[in-house]
Amino acid sequence: MPNGSIGTGERLSNQRLVMAFSRLQPHAFGVSCGILFGAALFLITATLLLKGPVAPDAEVGPNLALLRFFIPGYSVSWAGSLIGFLSGAVIGYLLGLCFAGFINFHHRLFIRVVSRGIQRQGLLDG
Repeated sequence: MPNGSIGTGERLSNQRLVMAFSRLQPHAFGVSCGILFGAALFLITATLLLKGPVAPDAEVGPNLALLRFFIPGYSVSWAGSLIGFLSGAVIGYLLGLCFAGFINFHHRLFIRVVSRGIQRQGLLDG
């Protein structure tokens, strides 16, 4: 093959590598995580409220009520479920944003290390 041209097999290999390590869109991933986290917290709170207390004098969701120490204004109530949805959406967005950034950094670093190793092998073998 002439210098500078890429064969079909090598082009397919490069496409597979790019597809396997494609970049995550941090904001899109963050929004989707935010919606999931917020909806999950809302649904868990709503389920406990609809289910009611175990005993007549018992508190509804005593374990879930501990989230009030981490989420200001949260309680196991209908107003608290809305606050939980908004807070969960923000927390999920930030976690998703950080996770996507970490994954993108990891893939970029991995591809760089692998490509340098391949270049080194080419220099040693050829």
